[in-house]
Order: sequence, then C-alpha cells, then structure tokens
Amino acid sequence: ADASNALPLFGAGAPSVGSYVEPIDLEMLTEDAVFTSPNTGPLQWLLGAYGSATWEKANSVVRAGGLGAAQILYSERRADFRNAAALYGEASFAVTDRMTVTAGFRAAASDAQTTSDVKAPQKHQQRLYSGRTVSSGITPKLALIYRLDPHHTVYALASEGSRGAGVNTAGPIGTVFATGAAAGERRQFGG
Repeated sequence: ADASNALPLFGAGAPSVGSYVEPIDLEMLTEDAVFTSPNTGPLQWLLGAYGSATWEKANSVVRAGGLGAAQILYSERRADFRNAAALYGEASFAVTDRMTVTAGFRAAASDAQTTSDVKAPQKHQQRLYSGRTVSSGITPKLALIYRLDPHHTVYALASEGSRGAGVNTAGPIGTVFATGAAAGERRQFGG
C-alpha cells in the first residue's frame, strides 16, 4: 500500500515514496451449535453455544525510497491468540396470528493475548509489548413484530451488542494510542 503521506510520522526527511506491507498468517477454529424447538404452537425458542480460537501473526513494514534503495522506517512483529465463547437464547411468543413478542440474550466472554515488537531502525527505537485483555458481558434483545398482511411486516427492536477489547500496538514509537475505548449514542423514546 502507498504510505508516502505517512512517512514524516516515521522520521523520513525529504519527500519520498513510501510503502506499507502487512502479511498476515491466520488460523481459526470456530464452532456454533444451535438447538431449536419444534415448529408447533405459539412458543418457539432456540438455544445456542459458540466458541472460537484464533491465532494471528503479522509482520508489518513501512519503507521509504524506491526499489533497491528502500530504508525500513518501521517494523512490527505481532502475535495474537484469541479465545471467545458465548451462550445465547431466544424465545418468541405469538400473542395473536399477527403479533409476536421476542426476547433473547447473549452471554459472552473473550480472552486476547498479544505480543508485539515494534522497531524504528532509523531512530534506534524499540517498543516491546506483552499483555492480555479479558472481557465478558450479557447483552439483551427485545422485539415486537406485527404482520400487516402476508407481504408486509413492521417491527420494533431493542438490542445491545458488545465486542471484546483489543490492543493497538501499531504506529510510531512515542505516539499514545487508546485501548478499549468506545463512543456511541443512545436515544430514549417516550417519557
């Protein structure tokens, strides 16, 4: 990728051509099991379990200069190992032939272990990182579904999602990065 505009962040002097390369080796094992109720009666339900294990290795390099004369301004060797597990469920009740109420949940946990070795050879700098982030939580779901006719349905849905924490180790040495921060907006309707 073209990294020419970012070269001053890494200490490059005169304007030059820059490149960024990040080959990634990724291995993932994922399983999801779902159990559902028979499709009879006004109450329908499902229960599920999810699990995954991910191994990721990345070797990032920022270079300045043309072919043959390129200088390495930045490199990062990073390894991540992530585990995730979740249990989830949902129940729907047909109040009438047209109206259904659905409630559900997801209980999830994740664990991420990261090691990183960032080098800035032109500045003789190095930043080592080794750490772990663990997160867990329960997220709800509530829906009201109304079938106007066989071809039109309206619904109201309230749900919450979550994402496991991560670590940002990339970027110029000496630059402060936030980890595990999030921003959002919540609106309340009615009283």
